[in-house]
Amino acid sequence: MAHAQDHDAGFGRLLQRVRRAARLTQEELAERSGVAVRTISDIERGKVRTAQRETARRLVAALRLTGPDQTAFEEAARGRPPTDAGGAGTPAPTGPAGAVGSVGADAVAASPPVTFRQVHPPPTPLIGREDESRAVVGTLSRPDVRIVTLTGTGGVGKTRVALAVAEAAGADFADGVCDVDLTLVAGSADVVTHLIGAAGGEIRRGDVAELADVLGQRRLLLLLDNFEHVLPAAPAVAAVLARCPNLKLLVTSRVALHIRGEHEYRLDPLPVPDADPPSDAALLARSASVRLFAWHASARRSDWRLTDANAATVARICRLLDGVPLAIELAAVRVGLFPLDVIAQRLDRRLGRIRLLTAGPRDAPDRQRTLAAAIGWSVGLLPPPAQRLLARLSVFPARYTVEAAELVCAGDDARPAVDVLEGLAVIGDHHLHRSLADGRFAMYEAVREFAAERLRELGEEEATAARHTGYVVAEAEQAAIGLAGAGQEHWLERMEGLRYDLPVVLARVRSAGDPETAVQIAGAVWRFWYGRGAIADGRRWLDEALAAGDPDPTDPTPARHRARALNAAAALGHYVGLDHAEVAARYRAATVLWQRAGDDVGLAGTLSNLAMSQQYANDPEAARRTYDEALVAARRAGDERVVATALLNLGILLVQQGEPDPAGPALDESLRLFQRAGNVRATADVYTAQALLATATGRYARAERLAERSRELFLRLQDELGDTESLLVIAQAVELSGADDARARQLYETGLETCRRLGDVWGPGLALVGLGRLALRRADRAAAAELADAALAHYRSLGFQTGVRIAAALRAAVESTDDPVPSADLYALLPP
Repeated sequence: MAHAQDHDAGFGRLLQRVRRAARLTQEELAERSGVAVRTISDIERGKVRTAQRETARRLVAALRLTGPDQTAFEEAARGRPPTDAGGAGTPAPTGPAGAVGSVGADAVAASPPVTFRQVHPPPTPLIGREDESRAVVGTLSRPDVRIVTLTGTGGVGKTRVALAVAEAAGADFADGVCDVDLTLVAGSADVVTHLIGAAGGEIRRGDVAELADVLGQRRLLLLLDNFEHVLPAAPAVAAVLARCPNLKLLVTSRVALHIRGEHEYRLDPLPVPDADPPSDAALLARSASVRLFAWHASARRSDWRLTDANAATVARICRLLDGVPLAIELAAVRVGLFPLDVIAQRLDRRLGRIRLLTAGPRDAPDRQRTLAAAIGWSVGLLPPPAQRLLARLSVFPARYTVEAAELVCAGDDARPAVDVLEGLAVIGDHHLHRSLADGRFAMYEAVREFAAERLRELGEEEATAARHTGYVVAEAEQAAIGLAGAGQEHWLERMEGLRYDLPVVLARVRSAGDPETAVQIAGAVWRFWYGRGAIADGRRWLDEALAAGDPDPTDPTPARHRARALNAAAALGHYVGLDHAEVAARYRAATVLWQRAGDDVGLAGTLSNLAMSQQYANDPEAARRTYDEALVAARRAGDERVVATALLNLGILLVQQGEPDPAGPALDESLRLFQRAGNVRATADVYTAQALLATATGRYARAERLAERSRELFLRLQDELGDTESLLVIAQAVELSGADDARARQLYETGLETCRRLGDVWGPGLALVGLGRLALRRADRAAAAELADAALAHYRSLGFQTGVRIAAALRAAVESTDDPVPSADLYALLPP
């Protein structure tokens, strides 16, 4: 135990050392990272022993750790000591990359490219499941066992036992535990892509082979929670298991997966006391169900104790609930509202009636019906308006704010009015939903399912779903404006709260035969998917919406919506390297619709994007002409944002064409307009472009300063894609200056790894060429040849001839018998 405490405190000391090396106060680090000051303080004081993956990522970005320093920090954040290739402990980082010290460049190759999240201990103790947990750990540890599935009725405690097993068995897995909750996966078809994302991989094809590549040879425990509603995905999971020899699965499901090699462990409800038990608290406390009730009751009321006077009543309640843990918890928290004998009487009196109203199929086990009865009884304790509100809240698939609940659930001509604010408080007091740290609420899944059934019984399902759809549409339309203007930070965070609502509503309107609304939503929120790196999801939803919609709308409003969605689909397609002709075709189709709708703002934006696609399709002259058309349309509309965008893209084209003199004024005007509009992301893009210009004209120190300024803005937006682009520009500036080849190499390697994880198809080529040039400069011809070949194949796959030319020049320089100093031609490539 002492050793574990020392290790836990080590992460706090590490964070403090790195923060001080970066010359940051806790408050400054909090402001830069977006992590609360209290969290940073708790970590440094050893009060918090590990960090969630997102928290660690934000700290790494704010502290500007890269390469092995980043790896060592992330390992410490997960509660694991950093190791070198041989497995021996290595020193932890002492500061930002290049500032104080590094753990060595070789650690980059030794560390896994995917960091897996460890399971953190749940806030409640494991009561009455110790034997089952030990048994499952023993089964899982057997060499011949690859998958264990915990089965049982809803609310029986499968997830809680699985977490205990994962915590106990996790030390046997060198790459840790990846805990994946499947309740938010829309359907079985999305399981593989969800797992790829959960494992930190880039989603390109979204198939079994890609998931197997992400997991590879790692010794990993994958915990798949709540599998029952995606059972058709079981064969895909089995296929991944067959391809990854060191992978093991721990699954929770109400039914077995029925795949080869599966070991099923059925989890029954907790044992309950016999009928008419003695009034002996010490004796009845031997029953796990009684102990569970007592723990939750005393947590609810600090003065509550299990005594000889109340032990028999507690035993009766546990028996009425058949020992189902969730039902016991829901009953136990009522000790703050009712005496125990009243709880038992009400439960006994209402049990039969609630079974008739809420039970599942007649052949379902009584335990399952009893869980529904317990939830129904808890809901029945709510005032009628709160019961109605709870039913309406079930329309939200994951989380909801007070504002969202009021807009969707308050009532209208088709539904009676309810006091949402009061109802949310009452529902919270009755523990039927929980408050989250971000101010939102989340309903327990079993309660949400029950509430959804009650909504159908009330006859309000259709009306509430329509209100929910209207709410999401309104939010999407506001986001379309906010994400392109001064409110980007606010709207990125706000749309994060709708991450799970968007696919639900898109599927709902498509199934209802309303493709126009699907097109409207998908086109409105594409900048959110782009800014949060969800490129694959955004493309899929846009493609599905466009395929189902009217290909040639005549009304102006649908025409605008479709034009916006076509522009968005093309933009995301360009980003992931879609065929240039297909990208250009979508842009051109959008311009026709913008013109039909008489929308010069939309027309100018799409023309600017079309010019960019022409630029990277090796037609710079056509790109210049189209940029000129975009500027004419934008100035005609009087829209400074689109003028600034066209100038930004034109400036990059001029830099790449070797015309720095006209590029400078174009970028300066673009920066002025974006700053005046308060557009943070676009301002960061201009800084990156100006850094490219500085690099092209040999002003490497200026290039690095501008790119660092860009990174600070991307960090504010939590935009990892933009941050990585800026990082690669810094790498190029450092490389070309010749001042620190080791740092340049580290930056390129970090950027390459991140690009591959995020699905960025443009950055990897730049990193490969830069690493190849560095290898050639240190006379490592074999490494340079391998990197040049990889870059050549990459750029050929994109059809980007400028990149092909540069990679080919690097390959020729490798084969040259001259002194291996790269020619000036090798430095012409700049990132898109």
